Amino acid sequence: MTGIYFKIHKIPMIFLIFIAITVITRFLVVDMRFLMANDKLNLLIMLVSILILSAAAGVLKFTEKKYQTQNEY
Repeated sequence: MTGIYFKIHKIPMIFLIFIAITVITRFLVVDMRFLMANDKLNLLIMLVSILILSAAAGVLKFTEKKYQTQNEY
């Protein structure tokens, strides 16, 4: 993340979304047995949050391509 910041002098928000998806996925992998046995509502909430973050990443990629200026790479 810091290497990208120093290379292009801005922080891409899509990488933060990818990190959030990775964190939620790791939590699901570690605690899947507990969530399936005890708390199915939290499991559903995490799955929906991954879907929402994925949609947000798609929207950011679409708008980045559509509204990119000539000065940006």
